[in-house]
Amino acid sequence: MKSWPHHDGDVFDKDNGLAYIKQADALDFKETVSSPRVGLTLKRYDAEKEQYWMADYRFHILPEKCKKMNVSIQVALLGKGMSPLEVQNKLATK
Repeated sequence: MKSWPHHDGDVFDKDNGLAYIKQADALDFKETVSSPRVGLTLKRYDAEKEQYWMADYRFHILPEKCKKMNVSIQVALLGKGMSPLEVQNKLATK
C-alpha cells in the first residue's frame, strides 16, 4: 500500500499541501431560511420529542432546491409572516 506524501499541515500551501484553501474573491450573501426537521416521527410517544417536533432547526440557503418535506418550509415561512405569494415566489412552487 502506498503511503500518503508528507504533509506539514499548511492548508494554504498550494504546492505541497494535500488540501488547498483559496480565498474567494466575492461571496454572495444568502439569506438563511429555517424550518422544522425532517424525519422526526411521533409514531412512538416520547415527551422529549414534543419540544423538537416543529422547532426550527433545519437551515437552508437554497430552500427552493430542497424537495424533501418542502411543505414544512412553506409552513415555516408562512408562520414567519410571509404572504402565500411571497412563499410561492421564494420557493418557486405552484
